[in-house]
Amino acid sequence: TYFEHNRAGISVFGLMLDRSSLHTVFGIELSLVLWILGKTVGIS
Repeated sequence: TYFEHNRAGISVFGLMLDRSSLHTVFGIELSLVLWILGKTVGIS
C-alpha cells in the first residue's frame, strides 16, 4: 500500500529520507533552531 511504501521511504526519524525531502526537513529544522536561538538571545 501507499502507507507501507511511505514508511519504507521515511524509516526511523527520517534517517532514510530521499534527498529532496531531507533537504526540506533540514531547512525547516535549521530555520526553527535559528528562530529559537534568536528568541532566546533576545529574551536574555
